[in-house]
Amino acid sequence: MEGVASQLLDVKAQQQAIAFLAQARDFYEAAGSARTDAAKPLLLYYSFLNLAKALIVQRANKPIKRIYHGVAESWTGPSVLDGEVTIPGRTKAKESAFLRFAAALGASAPVGPFLPSNFLSQVLIGHRVFSGAALKTEKFVSIDRINYLQDSAKKEVWSVAKVYLDDLTRLGYSQKHITRSDAVTGKWTNVASAEKDLTGRRLILLEQSKKTPYGQRPSQVLSASSADIKDSLFRSISAVPPYRKYYFYVSEVGESVLPQMISLYLATFYLGSLTRYNPVAFQGFLRGRYGPFIREFFANQPQQFLYAIASEFNEQEVARAAIIAA
Repeated sequence: MEGVASQLLDVKAQQQAIAFLAQARDFYEAAGSARTDAAKPLLLYYSFLNLAKALIVQRANKPIKRIYHGVAESWTGPSVLDGEVTIPGRTKAKESAFLRFAAALGASAPVGPFLPSNFLSQVLIGHRVFSGAALKTEKFVSIDRINYLQDSAKKEVWSVAKVYLDDLTRLGYSQKHITRSDAVTGKWTNVASAEKDLTGRRLILLEQSKKTPYGQRPSQVLSASSADIKDSLFRSISAVPPYRKYYFYVSEVGESVLPQMISLYLATFYLGSLTRYNPVAFQGFLRGRYGPFIREFFANQPQQFLYAIASEFNEQEVARAAIIAA
């Protein structure tokens, strides 16, 4: 990320982005030695806030004036889910780090209030633990693979996602549950298929609804085609091939699905704010039914967020090298 920031043409923007990254690094490293029941959540939020501001500067290629969190937390108790995150009415979009971060990601402006039962449920890593605590069915459906397709006659390109049918049925979902999901509606369409893998497992196919036209070569528009479906997919990042694993999120009726980076940011802000203003309650949450999920979140999500935002900076996938020491 520093390498990208150092190439910004505006010198003041370059200096500001690098300064934000330096602060983000210090907060992140301090969080590494902090305890989950004390300072870790708050330190990680401030790390993510500075990463968000660095991305805002990098996207605009100009320095920013003082901006504010742009989100506020209120908690009524007794559960960690008894609260909400709102966008303060007095905060203008140009002064809101949260709204400008969403814009830098290319996401539509999120509209609150945001409920913990929603954005915590939309956290991929630890979702099974969260679902068990909430006594609800898991909502993430694994995608076996995503391929690009092209129509050379019409000069169009689009994507196809392949999902194992038995992954749906074990959770009690049908194919229609996926396409009715808030994030997927209008982005993907079920297509008829009798395809099976080499072991005989049945695959269902969902094709990207929007086809992107190209001129000379389809590779020229793959980025634009992918951007159209980006927010309908959730991903986990690993250090081994293929480095990314993708999922669909099956939302409940009326549940608004946020882009993955936004849900992670909100979850970190909310839990960090609880740590700061209600430390006794937060320590109680760690001993309660959602405690294993919170510990899982802070054990694994920070690095996931780090590599995801590094990918945004570079506009290409970034992963840790799969090198095993002898």
